[in-house]
Amino acid sequence: MSLPKLIDIGINLTDPMFRGVYRGKRLHADDFVQVMQRARSAGVHQMIITAGNLKDCRRAFDLARKDDYDRLFFCPKETQIKYFERQFELAEMTGLPMFLHDRNTGGDFARMIEQHRKRFNMGV
Repeated sequence: MSLPKLIDIGINLTDPMFRGVYRGKRLHADDFVQVMQRARSAGVHQMIITAGNLKDCRRAFDLARKDDYDRLFFCPKETQIKYFERQFELAEMTGLPMFLHDRNTGGDFARMIEQHRKRFNMGV
């Protein structure tokens, strides 16, 4: 039986505990990579990083930047495009807005927005 695909919608990966530090004291070696691997093995295929201050926002941004569109080892480009297309269908079907973000897509994002723009009368 395959695991369900999960999205962690509020993971605080900037917390030092993910690097082995608890309340300012190192309790074990940095195991961030292993934590991420365990999450993926448990079915977590996407994460939304939270932050409580500007410093943590910058750290979160740095972490997110490492998982760009051009790093395809988590999900092939074709799969990303397929499900991005599906997002337009769902938004149109439900009348709900889309929250869009582009990073290193080589123009695919802009082309797809332009292609689907006529389907929406507000936004896009």
